Amino acid sequence: MKIDTEHLSRLLGCPVIDMSALKQTGLDELVDEAVKVAKEKEAKLPKEIFSKEMESAVLEVKKFLPATIPENKMRWYAVIFFESDSKVVENVKLPVSFVSSIADLRKKMEESYEDDMESIVTDERYQYIQKVVEMTVQKGKERLTTSDRIDRIVTNRILGIPIFIAVMWLVYYISVTVIGTWVTDWTNDVFVVAIQDGASGFLGMLGAGDMVTGRIIGGLRAVLGFVP
Repeated sequence: MKIDTEHLSRLLGCPVIDMSALKQTGLDELVDEAVKVAKEKEAKLPKEIFSKEMESAVLEVKKFLPATIPENKMRWYAVIFFESDSKVVENVKLPVSFVSSIADLRKKMEESYEDDMESIVTDERYQYIQKVVEMTVQKGKERLTTSDRIDRIVTNRILGIPIFIAVMWLVYYISVTVIGTWVTDWTNDVFVVAIQDGASGFLGMLGAGDMVTGRIIGGLRAVLGFVP
């Protein structure tokens, strides 16, 4: 993936710095640029990011806002009033007629878009983001992982079942004939016999009868033989 940071910077109206905390690159440039921007004390953001209809509505709302709001913050307040953010709206006193006019404008937009105002603004922002990404980000071709390549073969609608049958046959062949038979014989003839002899001798010393030393341990032997 390649990002055209110069073009992105022009579109956003603010510096864009390539950096990586992992590789520790671009950190000094980031700090220097942050100090420079902080001294300017004013963010230069895109003036218009919404659709024409939405931008027109924002301009209408700005007309109702008091002149005491700084010009560089006027747009932000207009959008917030449009969304009817109660925390901000309560701190800015407007005549009742202005509040009513903004409410009518909001209702008109909601009817036009068939959605609530907060969702409309959010969607407009994401549409703008998508446009910026399309203009500045170049994605490389998707590379298949080893797992994906294997999946393409073993889950194929034609090859899948024959491969499954072959794998199952191989598993059973190994477990029942070759390795399975050798390990089972060793388990029955060596491992279990050693355990049986030791356990029988120990239990015999404790006075256990044939039921315990013969049948129960013999039954365990038959089960353990299947484990391999």
